Amino acid sequence: MKNGHVGLRTAHDLLTEATRRFPPDDQKRHALTLTDSGKLRLSLMLGEQRCDVEIDEDGTSQSILDECEKQPQFIAACGAGSRSETSPLRGAVSEEGEDATGRFMVVALGNVVQRFRWVAPGKFTMGSPENEAGRWDDEQQHEVEITRGYWMADTPVTQALWAAVMGENPSRFTGDNRPVERVSWIDCQGFITKFNGMVPGLDSRLPTEAEWEYACRGGTTGTTWVGELNLDRNETRASILDPIAVYYGNSPDGTQPVKTKATNPLGLYDMLGNVYEWCRDWFGDYAAKPSTDPSGPRKGSRRVIRGGCWHSCARYVRAAIRFAYDPGYRDATLGFRLARGHKV
Repeated sequence: MKNGHVGLRTAHDLLTEATRRFPPDDQKRHALTLTDSGKLRLSLMLGEQRCDVEIDEDGTSQSILDECEKQPQFIAACGAGSRSETSPLRGAVSEEGEDATGRFMVVALGNVVQRFRWVAPGKFTMGSPENEAGRWDDEQQHEVEITRGYWMADTPVTQALWAAVMGENPSRFTGDNRPVERVSWIDCQGFITKFNGMVPGLDSRLPTEAEWEYACRGGTTGTTWVGELNLDRNETRASILDPIAVYYGNSPDGTQPVKTKATNPLGLYDMLGNVYEWCRDWFGDYAAKPSTDPSGPRKGSRRVIRGGCWHSCARYVRAAIRFAYDPGYRDATLGFRLARGHKV
């Protein structure tokens, strides 16, 4: 490229490199055109979606495409399966907006997307009253203030997203849209580190236990966001859970795809059931007095899990239920959900 114009050899090399990185198929096409001002325009079409990037500076085909791939619109138009093994996948915030439920943002990593919902700051009563059906003694009620809003993923991390980031799938119950499971708290940290590296500025993390329960309740105060549990004699089933949760009473043989059940008031799916979700905190007793932005004990031996799972009886599928495991433990009931925002 000289004096702002593109030479024939440069265009040929760039098209060859683009074809290598993004092999065309029935859905994906790309083209190089020359603008009236002599700039090179690289176009990538994925179905009805089109991305145009104009190149007006000198550089090798490799460096030009590297720059193109940093553009959010280019990332959104590119499928994850079309990338060369030598070219690392990159992601970006592809959409932000507001709907009837509230604010949202969408992170795209190739052709896999994760939507986040905004959780505004506020106060709530954490834990459960002594007369709550299915209650355990470690659920002492106490007032909590969340002073800073944060983003919460609207689903647990799916197997598609895990595979896009980690290149493998550890799950027992396989399916792209099912939640990833058989992941330890330590495994989650590895995923988060790698995912954040692929999406500059994302700064995702696990939610604190307080953030998790605050988001799960979504401004409600009951056992679930739709009301109290009507437990059967064996505490195995509760019909009120069937529209909102994948649990032993309706799915005793394994997980189900995310978004199968209804959302909570914040637009979050699967906050109860499907898979237990790891939280950031070490497990410990609650504070006996009101607390602000709690993040658990400074040390411990087990990390908190929340929400119940496909194998849980009804009494374990409540907003206040809390358990914990060694951070290296894995099984087919354990997954996680991402949060993002301020550092904890």
